[in-house]
Amino acid sequence: MSTPNYQKGAKAKAAIGTTTIKGLNSLTIPGVERNTIDVEEFDQDFDFTVPTSAKWTEGALAGNYVGNDSTGQTVLRQRLFDNEGLPNLRLYENESDFWAPDLANDDSSVIYVKGVAGTEVTKSGVIPFSATLLVQGLLARFDAHVSGATLAFTTTTITDSGSGFVTAGFSVGDTIIIEGSTSNDDVACIVTAVAAGTLTVTAKVGTLTAESALAGTRIHGGQIGVTE
Repeated sequence: MSTPNYQKGAKAKAAIGTTTIKGLNSLTIPGVERNTIDVEEFDQDFDFTVPTSAKWTEGALAGNYVGNDSTGQTVLRQRLFDNEGLPNLRLYENESDFWAPDLANDDSSVIYVKGVAGTEVTKSGVIPFSATLLVQGLLARFDAHVSGATLAFTTTTITDSGSGFVTAGFSVGDTIIIEGSTSNDDVACIVTAVAAGTLTVTAKVGTLTAESALAGTRIHGGQIGVTE
């Protein structure tokens, strides 16, 4: 009998790109539910319900207000006022695995800030912060990660001289996010073939530039709805 793979939430966080939003101690990752239609018919005792299109449920962030968090909480408020989505908002389950818009499968995917709650201030309490989130498009769960100068890029491949792709869990169909590179951070790719040292990819947003990785380069792979 295998041991259940329970997840601890103490290392969770939310980030805009690679910048952590300060003050948070709770987050709700959006789920999925289907709309339904109730069907009625004469001379039938029981009606029945038909599932139709799917939608994402609301997400949420909560914690303590940090007034000088200019790259986190302030950005959330400003995007709410501007009615602009966040294509690079990440909701981390732990130190490394996160949910984010799947730009390779739908380049219009974003997470909107639907609302920021009013603030109750008390004499003996810490000022709270909370926001609700609304998904437009697709999300993916990114749970495969490789980093470092062992990586390199061509226009159709990502290579790893450390041959760590299979061990890290990359698979065909993964969306790839790249960060910390010289030229490829804005590129979103789909993996079409996996080997230990090579990912064959198709760029869906932008074009891959051939280059060697930097020490801080990191790639993440994930798919829609994968929750292993």
